[in-house]
Amino acid sequence: MSGSLKVSSTAGLIVTSRGGVKVPKNEAQSWKHIEILRGMWKGPLVVKGLLDPRDARRAVECGADGIVVSNHGGRTLDGAAAPMQVLPAVVAEVGRD
Repeated sequence: MSGSLKVSSTAGLIVTSRGGVKVPKNEAQSWKHIEILRGMWKGPLVVKGLLDPRDARRAVECGADGIVVSNHGGRTLDGAAAPMQVLPAVVAEVGRD
């Protein structure tokens, strides 16, 4: 993704900033958590909030049955890509299934 993404640390809290909007980022979660959930849950597993095709591929590799291309309500994140902008690249990376 292109743009002016800046990551800084403020009093131990990692913050991402796009276009002047600062948003806390939880670095405690990782793809390993998706793998653990997949091992515990045999039902459908869907990961929401992906905008990068590489993240979509990683979600599938970790066992996700589906992904939701989403910017989690981008009205509050003016610098975030619109899902429709990145959808073709995500589909090209992981396919239509």
